Amino acid sequence: MENILFEFNNYTVKCGNKILLDNINFKIPKSGIFSIIGETGSGKTLIAKSIVGLLPDYMSVQGNIIYNDKSIKYDLINLPVKERNKFRGKQLLWIPQSSSALNPLLTIRKQLILPIIRHRNITAEQAENIVEEIFKFLDLDTKILNGYPYSLSGGMKVRVMLSIGLAMQSRVLILDEPTKGLDANRCNLLMKLIRRISSQFGVNIILISHDLDAVLEKATYCAVLYGGKLVDTGFVDEVLINKPHSYVKALYKAMPKNGMEVLDFE
Repeated sequence: MENILFEFNNYTVKCGNKILLDNINFKIPKSGIFSIIGETGSGKTLIAKSIVGLLPDYMSVQGNIIYNDKSIKYDLINLPVKERNKFRGKQLLWIPQSSSALNPLLTIRKQLILPIIRHRNITAEQAENIVEEIFKFLDLDTKILNGYPYSLSGGMKVRVMLSIGLAMQSRVLILDEPTKGLDANRCNLLMKLIRRISSQFGVNIILISHDLDAVLEKATYCAVLYGGKLVDTGFVDEVLINKPHSYVKALYKAMPKNGMEVLDFE
């Protein structure tokens, strides 16, 4: 892989004596959709929190995560807190499960317009126009702007968060199980939309998912985690189809049950 966006080098996360991520090494390219795959508890979300700098203080880390921004490299682990927050605000947006990042006490309009004005230094009218155009692209009705997050379905919350990322001109969007709770049709529509965002806006997408079919259809590269360890990484076709690890085969077997419980594999 060329044009590397993130590099995980001997990255380990511990909680006391318990190892949560064990000596992780893989690279995320600058283009397309990269998926992180694994069952619940495999360490997928810890990878996302590590990138955005949201690991709790009681966890310790070793190794580093390198972010390549054009000709400049940043070691995210050793960035000062102020610089890390600035990086998170300008470079990337994390969309957690159920889009809990939305403030339940603020209207959708305030959560969109105010950050855009501050971030892009534009007028409220200009911000409104930007939101209107993005809503059209995402097939969202502007009527929801005056509502609150509680009135939105899970899929709608994800789309609103995507609109924030596009309006803020985020270079990287990290989506944590965006299709969770959606039926097959809505899941397919959302994944197509995510693909369009990646291709038309040139946004780097990191997709955390246990949905192997969605990953196989939309992602280009992936990393598979099990019990905090890296099982495999590379092109999706190679990892999931041509040369699947025994754990990947076990994940496929679990899919019809919609289980993703702790799996045993040889």
